[in-house]
Amino acid sequence: MNILITSGGTTEKIDSVRGITNFSTGRLGCAIAEEFVKLSHNVLYVCGKTAAIPASLSGAAIHPVSDTSSLVHTIQDLAASCTIDVFIHAMAVSDYTITAAADSTHINMSSTLTGSIKSADLRNVANGKISSDIESLVLLLERTPKVIRMLRGIAPDAILVGFKLLENVPRGTLFDAALNLMRTNDCDFVLANDGTEIAGDKHVGYLFDRSSEYTQHNTKAEIAAAIASAVITLKRSKPS
Repeated sequence: MNILITSGGTTEKIDSVRGITNFSTGRLGCAIAEEFVKLSHNVLYVCGKTAAIPASLSGAAIHPVSDTSSLVHTIQDLAASCTIDVFIHAMAVSDYTITAAADSTHINMSSTLTGSIKSADLRNVANGKISSDIESLVLLLERTPKVIRMLRGIAPDAILVGFKLLENVPRGTLFDAALNLMRTNDCDFVLANDGTEIAGDKHVGYLFDRSSEYTQHNTKAEIAAAIASAVITLKRSKPS
């Protein structure tokens, strides 16, 4: 099978030398990739530039991306070059991208009265490197598209594994969010985890299937093995 795995985090550019990113290490995505390689499947590893890299993959199988836009284009290009059998979307994609950066003294104050500041209200200072002499910098952020929502359209017949990470919430809240992600995006499986249950080798994950049943796993290696087993079993059950 051709397994496309996204891993790590994206970085949205502020200027030519700065960006907004997240703390994702890509270690779980890396472990999943290693598991599928061990089982002799073809892995396409799409990752943030600082993500952990599977030692078992050749350079041709590794596809670094920067921001959300480059992630989408890379997935589309890979799907056009071969049949994707499985999407495993483990990447922590930025929820927002920067559309303007400005010295706070350049804000059109009349716009703040309406509670809605647009790019046109700002004098953009993000041409090249923003000067460090600016005392107060304002960034205008806009939502990025949800990449997982695009994957069914890119490869309708692929098995889709989604991931839901919340932080310090009741287990029922986490489970409801995971099942909502599954329903909304037509996932075959969703791995739910709480950031407070991830530390060092410990990584508690709850792998849900379409029947809303789940299995619990306590390390990245266990999660990787469980996802690989579930995906392979489902693939074998589908008509050729």
